[in-house]
Amino acid sequence: LACQSRGTDPQGAPDAGPGSMAGVRVPLPQGWVASADGPEVLVLGPPGRAVMRIQRRSGARLPSLEELRSAFSEQIEDARAATLEERQDEDTVLWRARLEAPGTRGTRGPPVLLGARRLGADIVLCASIPGASDSEVEAAARACEGLSP
Repeated sequence: LACQSRGTDPQGAPDAGPGSMAGVRVPLPQGWVASADGPEVLVLGPPGRAVMRIQRRSGARLPSLEELRSAFSEQIEDARAATLEERQDEDTVLWRARLEAPGTRGTRGPPVLLGARRLGADIVLCASIPGASDSEVEAAARACEGLSP
C-alpha cells in the first residue's frame, strides 16, 4: 500500500507492508493520514479523525450506481438522500449525497459518499464515515477516484 499527500512523489510513498491492501496507491488529501483497520481495510482522514474507509474485495464485481444507492437506502430509515454527484464508468462508481430527515426541508443534513474502483481483478470500496464535513467528503470522493494499483 502506498499513501501519499497530493504533491508528493508517488515513488517516495510509504508501503504498508504485506497484506491484501499492499500495492494500492491512495492519493491522500493534504494533511491526511491512512491507518490500517485490518488486512483489507484502511481508514483515512486528518490525524485523529476518520473521514473515509476503504476496503479491498478480491475478485468482486464492480457494483452499479443503482446498486450503491439502493443498498444505502435500505440501510437508512425515514431519511431521503439528495444526490450531489454521481458518476459511473468502466472502472469507477461514485455517489455523493446529502441526507435529509423527514420534515427537515431546507435544513442541511450530513453528506455521504459511497464509491467503488476497479483495480485489476479486485474492487476497492470507499465510504465516508458519519461526522465528516462537506469538504472532507468531497476530498474523500477525489481520493476514491484516484485509487490506483
